[in-house]
Amino acid sequence: MKRMPEINPIKKPPVLKDWAYQWIKDRIIRSQYPPGSLLKIEALSRELGISRTPIREAMLRLEQEGLVVTRRRVGSYVAEFSTQEFVELLEIRALLEGFGVQSLAGLLTEAELSELENMISACESAVNGGNPAAFTAHDIAFHNYLMERAPNPWLVKLMRPIESLRVRQRSIAPENLDHVIASLAEHRAIYEALRAVNGAQANARMNEHLRAIRERLLPKNPTQQ
Repeated sequence: MKRMPEINPIKKPPVLKDWAYQWIKDRIIRSQYPPGSLLKIEALSRELGISRTPIREAMLRLEQEGLVVTRRRVGSYVAEFSTQEFVELLEIRALLEGFGVQSLAGLLTEAELSELENMISACESAVNGGNPAAFTAHDIAFHNYLMERAPNPWLVKLMRPIESLRVRQRSIAPENLDHVIASLAEHRAIYEALRAVNGAQANARMNEHLRAIRERLLPKNPTQQ
């Protein structure tokens, strides 16, 4: 039996639709399938070595997350991500994440606060050592860490489809070293507010952070592309 070549680091699990979903999603996020790319079910079926049914199920899930668009008589393709959508995403994140950190004030344990500080310090060291690329993984981990510990479980559910779009935002708004350093300082300000058990301030710092991202990365009056 012909052995299927290694096609990506995601291991093939028993549930093929989950594997197909993660495999396609990974390639979209890494821009191996850039915006506008046509995703042919038959071609993906051959490439992954599985039937078309789990591919279709994976595409439906990706469409629900806003990563794939399907048009009748055209097919499925990777969704475009405009500057206007980026602005709208930041507005929703400010509402959800601001509420999330405010509700966290006084609930984080000493161990959790120490872990949060270690995350920020490790990324600061990496960036100061000439590795600004380390910020991308840190940024996602930092925000996820906070939302996963918020007392309202709906926050995690609502943030889940946003996570993929957060990664893709860098395709239209790449960050330079100055941006990374500024964002790290803003992360630390959020942490300090939580350490001080000041929920209102944590909310304000989160909103300032997300507003600053928009101001750093986009024109003052971005228009939809």
